[in-house]
Amino acid sequence: MTVLESAEHGFLGGYLVLNHHGRPLEFHCTAPVRPNRAQEILYGTTLKPYLFGDQIGQTLWSQSKKVPHIIYTDLVEVLQVRQFIPHPVVLIVDQNKSTMNHSRMPAHSRVDTAHTNNRAPHVDHLQSFCSGEYALAIPEAYSEDKTIVLEQCESLGESFDLQEPLDRIRCAIQEAQLQ
Repeated sequence: MTVLESAEHGFLGGYLVLNHHGRPLEFHCTAPVRPNRAQEILYGTTLKPYLFGDQIGQTLWSQSKKVPHIIYTDLVEVLQVRQFIPHPVVLIVDQNKSTMNHSRMPAHSRVDTAHTNNRAPHVDHLQSFCSGEYALAIPEAYSEDKTIVLEQCESLGESFDLQEPLDRIRCAIQEAQLQ
């Protein structure tokens, strides 16, 4: 699950359910969501977590017919959806745990190592951990999810690229915008 920001359209969410071989079972995307100026002012720093988790994330989850074991995202604000669903939501912090690639993680939308122990205004404290070459994070309030995530990552194998499906979602959303 991820969200794209388009200057022309607003925020568009995408949700791709895959099998263990990486083949798509289901895909959903939202209609564009564009907050008005009053919402931007009133929600302040909580606007994106509200939009990405409460609005977009819940909408995508409710459209799904398949029930995934875990939802992966690359946006810290999407973790907000975890309070509404019964399955772990995990943030992919970086593909290489030894060297964080900050150029791939804009400070406004993703978490870096500096944020994993500090309370962000829009998410719970995050619990960071590694699985294979991936640095991952979950909200501390759902620390029991860590075991499930690690088991699932192990069953996928180290050759499974966790980031690649998020790239597919972004491409599919961009393609949908062109039509």
